[in-house]
Amino acid sequence: MSEETGNFKLMLVIMVILSLLIAAGTSYFMLRQVGGMLSNGEPQTRSVTELGPTYEVGDFIVNLADNRQFVRLILAVEVNDEAVIEELEKRNPQVRDKVISILRDKSKSDINTSAGARDLREEIKEELNQYIPEGEISRVFFTEFVIQG
Repeated sequence: MSEETGNFKLMLVIMVILSLLIAAGTSYFMLRQVGGMLSNGEPQTRSVTELGPTYEVGDFIVNLADNRQFVRLILAVEVNDEAVIEELEKRNPQVRDKVISILRDKSKSDINTSAGARDLREEIKEELNQYIPEGEISRVFFTEFVIQG
């Protein structure tokens, strides 16, 4: 009886050690091949999108279309040329009025989701680009975005 128990314990220990070795080998392989290297053996690097010149349009507190909620946001835009910033500064009252008009037409449900915020960014970009004769706004950023009410 004790010999069978001893053999069983020895087999159990061997199986646990073998399982740990297989797990360690697999983890090493995955980290080395998939996590840190490309398939051709070169180190993997992240591509970071370069940020162009930016202009802070300002902060906005606007009642939404349903009049029970309001949105507070700080808006900044990325432009493709420094001259666009000068144009935006000259047209600041027009730019702010357009943003306020866009926001007043929205309800909480229009902008409360990721897709809604993405659509809002796109609409602001398209509308503000109409004020720029040369160059363009390439991206719109909300550095603060709060809906209350």
